[in-house]
Amino acid sequence: MGVKLLSVEEVNAIYDQGKGPTVSFVMSLQDQLVELIQRVNTLEARVNQNSQNSSKPPWPSPSNGPRGLEGPLSSDGYRKPAPKSSREKTGLKPGGQVSHGP
Repeated sequence: MGVKLLSVEEVNAIYDQGKGPTVSFVMSLQDQLVELIQRVNTLEARVNQNSQNSSKPPWPSPSNGPRGLEGPLSSDGYRKPAPKSSREKTGLKPGGQVSHGP
């Protein structure tokens, strides 16, 4: 929506054309004002949403998420940290151990 500001001379020219053109001009300005107010209200409502009052998670896109979460995207489109094992490391290789025997 481009905005063209009218000079005083241009406004006077509309006024000099009479009541009809002046009323039409004011009504078109009023229509534009209503449209802009609705747009501002919509944008303010969107800005005021957060993860507490919206169905969106805290990070709306993977690129806006916290740093350090690497890896492929999950099924919901967000990066998740890699799962960590709760087992302690023993230093042994995986698989059957010699000490157990056949």
